[in-house]
Amino acid sequence: MSNGWAIVTGGARRLGKSIALELARAGYNLIIHYNAAQAEAEQTCSEVQSLGREAWAYSADLRDVAAIETMFQTIGERCGTLAVLVNSAADFPRTPIGSISQQTWDDLVALNQRAPFFCAQAAAKLMPEHGVIVNIADVGGEVPWPSFVPYGMTKAALIMMTRGLALALAPNVRVGAVGPGVALLPDGWQEDSNSLNKIPLKRLGVPEDIAKAVRFIVESPYFTGETIFVDGGRRWA
Repeated sequence: MSNGWAIVTGGARRLGKSIALELARAGYNLIIHYNAAQAEAEQTCSEVQSLGREAWAYSADLRDVAAIETMFQTIGERCGTLAVLVNSAADFPRTPIGSISQQTWDDLVALNQRAPFFCAQAAAKLMPEHGVIVNIADVGGEVPWPSFVPYGMTKAALIMMTRGLALALAPNVRVGAVGPGVALLPDGWQEDSNSLNKIPLKRLGVPEDIAKAVRFIVESPYFTGETIFVDGGRRWA
């Protein structure tokens, strides 16, 4: 027996993949959204299917609102209703002040901030009752990082969006957010030992830490409007 259909944006790889697999273990069938990572999306679908759940992949550029609307129209036609949306797709570019172009700004806001809103708006129409939307925020939405100011602004907006949608969509749809700390370093990055020592739990997070927090929100019927920060206590160090 399935708990229904869930979609994870950016679900083909990295954190999104871990979230998708955790939801499959929780009993959900999965729609794996991706932009260009087709082979990885198909691999993730195979891994979901190996857990006994259905899965299919869908490609869309979430910077295009029309593409978002078409994606959810397709989901409605194919699945009927939707139980869970996880807004995980995002970009994390280093943007030192003085080097930021309008195109960089527009692309970042379109993917990290505008897309989750329009995904949520479209998904809610497919959630007749007891739907759940989980936004993947970031500690950067609360803690300022000088080389990532626009990114932090988009994640701060996502936290506020979570609160507003929780009120606007209640009682049929619950909305929560997870704010990861360092759970999966970007390709080519390394975390130095000094930074590691600033984490009270003395270790980097792993994607499964974040995925389990997403599952907690999905399975907690009295949870809405809040953001869970999963950073090993680093915000307070």
